Amino acid sequence: MGKLLQMPHVDIIRNLKGLVDFYTSRGIVCFRAWPKKGKVTMPGQIARNKIFAQAVAAFNLLTDAERDYWRKEGSRLGLNLRDAFMSHYLKTHS
Repeated sequence: MGKLLQMPHVDIIRNLKGLVDFYTSRGIVCFRAWPKKGKVTMPGQIARNKIFAQAVAAFNLLTDAERDYWRKEGSRLGLNLRDAFMSHYLKTHS
């Protein structure tokens, strides 16, 4: 990980996609090696990944009324729409 004085130009970020991850943390521009996916081999990891994939699929099927509900619920909890839904889904399906 390293720190920068300012965020690089978008062309630089695009050219380094997959190699370098640029982000801000507490107002400081940082960079790090692009996160690598590890091989999932443990039964618990496989089960959790399956539940997460189901949660993503369920989120994508929400109606407008359901999205409005989760948007309001998220606002109440200090979360965005997706995070409120995902948090609830994962808590109730794990």
